[in-house]
Amino acid sequence: MNRPSHWIIATFAILGPVLWVWGFTEGFGTQRETPPAPTGPRQERLEPSDTQASSPFEAKLEGRVVDQLGQPLAGAQIRVLGGSGAALTRTSGSFEVMVKLRDPYRRVEVTASGFSSVVERCSPADLTNFVVQMNAPPPWATQVPLPLSPKRSALAGEGFLLDGDRRPVAGAVVTCLETGDSALTDDVGRFLIPVAAAKVSFVAWHESGTCAEIEASLPAQNEGMVSLGVATLAEGARLGGAILLPDGTPAAQAPVVLRRQGLVRRCLADDGGRFRVHGLVAGDYELEVLPHGGALGIRSPLHVEGPGNLQTELKLVAEQPLRVRVVDDARAPRAGAYVLASDADERHAWAETDVDGRAVLRGLSAVGAVVREARDAALVPMKIEGTLAEAETTTIVTSD
Repeated sequence: MNRPSHWIIATFAILGPVLWVWGFTEGFGTQRETPPAPTGPRQERLEPSDTQASSPFEAKLEGRVVDQLGQPLAGAQIRVLGGSGAALTRTSGSFEVMVKLRDPYRRVEVTASGFSSVVERCSPADLTNFVVQMNAPPPWATQVPLPLSPKRSALAGEGFLLDGDRRPVAGAVVTCLETGDSALTDDVGRFLIPVAAAKVSFVAWHESGTCAEIEASLPAQNEGMVSLGVATLAEGARLGGAILLPDGTPAAQAPVVLRRQGLVRRCLADDGGRFRVHGLVAGDYELEVLPHGGALGIRSPLHVEGPGNLQTELKLVAEQPLRVRVVDDARAPRAGAYVLASDADERHAWAETDVDGRAVLRGLSAVGAVVREARDAALVPMKIEGTLAEAETTTIVTSD
């Protein structure tokens, strides 16, 4: 016992059993009881909207805001209604904001000084190509109150999507045509979506190009869950085409929007101006190319018969500024007056006259462009007595 090693061995021989007993009684050997599972029937009230709204799964919504000529709009505020996501657009007009991936009530509000506020729905398929166009109203225009976030329905429809081999389809987008609400299917092909009418129609599509249209008649109830059944996705129509600038060159990254009631499909043309939208069910649509790169947008009706390939080519419209001069009945210029004009496609533009009574209205095409309204500096309407064409300027003769 004179060596240090002897003392170390003796210490472990004495303390070892003591530590083992303490550890066994305090934790190592203690058996914790698991609470018994509850017995009896479960009573739960379904709150479909709150369940989806509180989903922890978030995604990044990316897009940009443009004006009536497709030019980027900086400083516009993006706000996700009913959520906490908000952002300001950069100099390039682009923005990024977080959204709840499985929230079917997602509405995005866009506001900017000098422009009419816009509220648009955002489906799960719009996360990387959400482009919003804003327009500048005349000073006397009455601002229409923005729609509030809708009251969340306590009635939900539950359905399932399968492929042709009867396997569940995950990641498909389901949209209610009457309301525009959208939902994603989960790993077992299940979707849960608000319903508020006795008869509802849904369109489902998947990135594979398959789709289905679902119609359901619902029982008379105001809350809970109703079954939308099981639908099988089948091959849908494929729309492809080219977007051209007014000079015939490809419109790279031009925003394309396809609408049918509450259904909105968005995509961007590639660098060659080509675009593709797949998984379309039969029906009547409106195909729109938003203003882009200084050119005016264009709309065209589209009818889909059924599965197959559709091809189209759309050319953006060249802007033709309207130059006007506003004078009174004595031909004296009216400074600080306001003029409003529109073209054949019902685009509107306005401008204020300078000290010589001249103004330039932007955002109109040359087809059918005409002055519709004139007001004095106090915004009081004036009577348009006539117009005179003078070279590139149209003179508007007005009286009080």
